[in-house]
Amino acid sequence: MDVSKLGTAAFLTSGQPSAAVSFKEGNQDTNSVKGTQKRTVRVGNTSYNYYPWGSNNKLPNEMIDLYRSNGDVMNLVQTRADFLFGSGCGWFKHSMDGKDLVMTPYSDAKTKAFDELNDLEELANGQMTYLVETGNVFMNHSREGSQLILSTRDSLTVRAVMATGAKVDKWLLAPDWSNPKNVVVLPAYNERTKTAPETIYQLKRQQSGQFYYGFAIWWAAQEWIRLANRIPGFHNSGLDTEYNANKICRVAEAYIDKFGGDTDETKDKFRDKFYKQVDEILFNKEGKRRVIFDECAMGVDGKMVPYIEFENIPTTLTGKEYSELYNIAVTAFANASGILSGLAGVSDGKVLGGSGSELRVSAEYQQFYRTPRERQVIQSYWNRVIKRELGLPGDVFFGFKNILLETLDNEKSGSSKKTTSSGTTADPDTKTAKQTGK
Repeated sequence: MDVSKLGTAAFLTSGQPSAAVSFKEGNQDTNSVKGTQKRTVRVGNTSYNYYPWGSNNKLPNEMIDLYRSNGDVMNLVQTRADFLFGSGCGWFKHSMDGKDLVMTPYSDAKTKAFDELNDLEELANGQMTYLVETGNVFMNHSREGSQLILSTRDSLTVRAVMATGAKVDKWLLAPDWSNPKNVVVLPAYNERTKTAPETIYQLKRQQSGQFYYGFAIWWAAQEWIRLANRIPGFHNSGLDTEYNANKICRVAEAYIDKFGGDTDETKDKFRDKFYKQVDEILFNKEGKRRVIFDECAMGVDGKMVPYIEFENIPTTLTGKEYSELYNIAVTAFANASGILSGLAGVSDGKVLGGSGSELRVSAEYQQFYRTPRERQVIQSYWNRVIKRELGLPGDVFFGFKNILLETLDNEKSGSSKKTTSSGTTADPDTKTAKQTGK
């Protein structure tokens, strides 16, 4: 094989089906900062240099922990996955009716045999989930004789071996990358390895600076999520403290002198005990008696002179400001989630709300105009890899089914299911899809 040097670090190789630029020191991406791009792990008698996912190799784990810490974020991300998945998926035969592309659900002995080993809808559902949560899908191809068994690998368990060429050649799997033990190395799926007993196929959107690992779009809002997560803690504390100091407790020195004993030591103990009791009565012991007894002296005017007196401090901070800040944070990561926020039930009562007809239009817009690119990542895998594996006819393609909201006078159930593949819709009664030619 001929090798031509390009500059100081890049090489152009020939003698292969297609020439590719090779980087001697390995490819890099923006998930890790300079100086943290290479780590080593030993598998059997072989050491592998792998590319960390994040500067500490814990970026996806940290983002999933953050994701689980906020119900609004989970709601938004899961709603995006719901729209991507629609009402399901399947194989469809394409044909032309004049200028219209017609798609009809397709099944034969090959697809039935495949379905006995693999749940197509469950696999596609898992692919959507990992794609929106972590920006990556790792498909495990397992061969047992002539049978192909597919499964999705948890993104948190997969790391890439450093690659010098255009694509990753090997993947490493470990249950816990904070303490990598029992690591397994598997080849990446390609033309040379497609018949191997075990391979890994990565699905991700093309993004600048993301050679090894994709970057989920909602990750860009992580600072807003952390900010929003501070608000509940503030309110929980506020319920105990009424948000700030709101009372002054005045105690006459004569009270301490009378009941605190004869020495400074006994008076200090009495004073500390008394202050703790007052604090517990006012703030911490809900459901218990909240009475403070004050034995008062009688003044010359015949009125009682209190030993203890409470003065309220006007409260200027009520927590409303923080609630408004939370709404701002929710709106920010709603925008970053890639879904129209009103569709996920996120509303501040002003900007994000809407009527039923507005929600219907928003839902259709979301489903038909904001899902195709991510769906294409999934559809390409099934149509370029699995379709060829099954030997399906050239006019059969994998696609998704959409859900369209209907007015009750048109559809008593309030919705109808329509099939789509690469942006087409279907008639729910005939179970076929049509895309009108322009």
